Amino acid sequence: MQLDETQIKNIVKRVAERLSQSGPAAQSSIPAQSNIQPTGIPPANSPKRCSGKINTASSGGFADIDKAVEAAGCSQQKLDALSLGTRGNIIASMRKAAIEHSAALAKLCIEETKRGRYQDKLNKNLLAASKTPGVEILQPKAYT
Repeated sequence: MQLDETQIKNIVKRVAERLSQSGPAAQSSIPAQSNIQPTGIPPANSPKRCSGKINTASSGGFADIDKAVEAAGCSQQKLDALSLGTRGNIIASMRKAAIEHSAALAKLCIEETKRGRYQDKLNKNLLAASKTPGVEILQPKAYT
């Protein structure tokens, strides 16, 4: 999504307004038991739950940032409702795709940034895909 200068200025203005409304105390520290919730993402105990599909632009993106945040909140709620087994299957599919496409991703990275070495990027992609913890770290294990 490309933003023009006017859109960026409007976003910065909105953020600055929100910060000024919360006051300096809120900016300096956030209490451990905070009720602060990002815009568009209802708390888990909120009666407003997601339902249906959120419309995206033809490119697969969102018309504005608020719709993107709302969609992210809905996706998080749906993910929270899944079992660990289902989440494990999703992560396994993501790992498989990342490993299958690691060479192409490494090549694209080098082409885009004009930095780094292909083999290093490939190794990094493979390491991230195979060693990033998933739901298996949530399984209780006891050693005696």
